[in-house]
Amino acid sequence: MNLFLIFSFISFVVYLILGVSVYFHAPKQSLNKVFAALCIVASYIAITDYMFSSAGSVETAAQWLKIRFLWPFVIPLHLHFVLILTKKDKVLDNPIYFALFYLPALIISLVQFYSGILYKTPGMEPGMFIMKLNYSWVSGVLLVWINSMLFSSLYFCIRFIIEEKIEIEKRKAKIVLIGISSVVLTSIISESGIFNAGISRLMYLSATLFPMIFGYAIIKYKIFNLTSDPIMKKIMSTISDYIILMDKNFKILAVNHVVIETLAYNADEIIGKKFHVLFAFSKEEKDDKNNVILEKMKNYEINLKTKNGRRVPVLMSSSFMRNKTGEATNILLIGKDIGNVKNLREKLRQKEKILQLQTKIALSEKMASVGRLAGGIAHEINNPLTVTLGYAQLLLKNKDKTDPDYKKLKEIADQSVRCKMLIEKLTVFSRFSGSQLKEENINELIEMAINAVKSLTAGKSIKIVRKYNNKLPDILADRNQLVYAITNLLENACEAMEENSGVIEILTEKEDNFVKISIIDNGIGIKKDSVEVIFEPFFTTKTHKQAGLGLSMCYEIVKKHNGEMLCKSKPEKGSIFEIMLPLGLME
Repeated sequence: MNLFLIFSFISFVVYLILGVSVYFHAPKQSLNKVFAALCIVASYIAITDYMFSSAGSVETAAQWLKIRFLWPFVIPLHLHFVLILTKKDKVLDNPIYFALFYLPALIISLVQFYSGILYKTPGMEPGMFIMKLNYSWVSGVLLVWINSMLFSSLYFCIRFIIEEKIEIEKRKAKIVLIGISSVVLTSIISESGIFNAGISRLMYLSATLFPMIFGYAIIKYKIFNLTSDPIMKKIMSTISDYIILMDKNFKILAVNHVVIETLAYNADEIIGKKFHVLFAFSKEEKDDKNNVILEKMKNYEINLKTKNGRRVPVLMSSSFMRNKTGEATNILLIGKDIGNVKNLREKLRQKEKILQLQTKIALSEKMASVGRLAGGIAHEINNPLTVTLGYAQLLLKNKDKTDPDYKKLKEIADQSVRCKMLIEKLTVFSRFSGSQLKEENINELIEMAINAVKSLTAGKSIKIVRKYNNKLPDILADRNQLVYAITNLLENACEAMEENSGVIEILTEKEDNFVKISIIDNGIGIKKDSVEVIFEPFFTTKTHKQAGLGLSMCYEIVKKHNGEMLCKSKPEKGSIFEIMLPLGLME
């Protein structure tokens, strides 16, 4: 049997299988429908060509040539397929335009069937009959129509390749351009008679190559969505988030244009690869990549990785696509770029740091002002106050408690003592001597403070839990002042306990070059707006009369030790006061 006849028969079989296979994989998709119709017509042409070329007589060959009359439909089907692929097929939604689109093919087919004027009497080559075009005005119109349809297909394909942003879609269009156009072009050359009749053999060969090219496109680029929902293609082409579609083995099936454009990969560098090529996993995630996808990716913050290694922060979620039996067939990842959000967060953090620094500077200036005021007036007030207190106490000794003046003198003496204590507290802001610093064990100082508040916890359900690090190095500290500061914090914690019951935890630990003291209570807590000004002099949250100097004195004492003091609190949850004291020498 002639080799070219074998090509023709193989084309018939392959076209038929290809068309039926593509159609039944996605029968509702327009691209699959038109391609299936194109393949069926092509298989019909291939089998009639085979029967024509291998006919036993001229009459039989002429009869098969007549049966071949529907071949013109391959031309508009070809263009229709290209229009769908390049997303230019909306015009054919109109029934009138659709009918006009296929009308020339119908007319040419009927003319050929009833008159046979398009072809001459079949010619003969060794081992096979050949077709020869009958040149007339009819064949001229036919060639003009074929060429106009062909070049329209070429135009739409080339324009799509230039304009399309998704690389894999461009590659699909290139395959279509090469595959279909080569067959149609060869057919035109053959039918035109420009070359000798032997060109018909080339037509059989190109018709065999065409389904092979499309078979490659189906496997390589999933051109007809054999493995994914056709709706997914529309979603992926329009959504502005990152979209990655994988199979159940974590191989990438498709990505949208956002992935391609942002990460700067070509489609063939991604498709078919394992998903982790696109991710910059942390050290903890590297050993457990699959579980990151399966379990953790519900608005999970992770970094994608560009081709040059740059990290792109995204908020990623994963979900499964299942078949009718419920089996997971694909995994869909959708990620939202949060680079701008992270930059904004960082700017806000920097702004907060600046505000905190400004607050600290303002507080330091206020403390310094209080210190200067205290230092300037303490001596002037103390002298007359001492005289007033002395005389009041002297007069009290000579008065009986039943005397009407006793109560008044007692009030003068008590208020004078209170005033002296207030002045003593104020002098803390101005008086601090490095010569008072000695090496101290912080845990021992805390025990001294705990002993000082025993009277507040006696007979109450207040439990003090110690969680000391017993290997802490000694620090340089003014024992009296530091014990005073810790005692004040413990007193506040005891007073914060509702119904005189609760737990106070005291933790000590080493953090970098600091000793950290944490005093944690489960009391009534402090409101957020109060926390922001809690260390300011004369500020108080207590309802009974207080000077509002306790916490500001604690803060100043810690600051004089070159340390830091922080307050964290939630109403009805409790408070945490942290003291950070340096291990190094004082300035």
